[in-house]
Amino acid sequence: VLIFLFELTKIDATTNKAMGNIGFTMQMKTGAKAGQYLSVDANGNAVYTTNPATIITKSDGTVTINNIFTGKYELIETVNPYENYEDLPKW
Repeated sequence: VLIFLFELTKIDATTNKAMGNIGFTMQMKTGAKAGQYLSVDANGNAVYTTNPATIITKSDGTVTINNIFTGKYELIETVNPYENYEDLPKW
């Protein structure tokens, strides 16, 4: 099993500006921890759990997760504090 670094930047498609405080869940679909969700510890390391955990982008729109297992993941945006965005599905 290979372990990698995962980086995400949330950008507004219209303004091209970074979007901070966006929340999402991340679930591994295939791989060593298939079916489990990711959370992030205080050091930015991946923690796998059976319960959905909300991961929040920093003010610059970024999230960095260290020590993530290879595989396919599903990201679902669950929190968006910006106006004029559609309501998002809640889990």
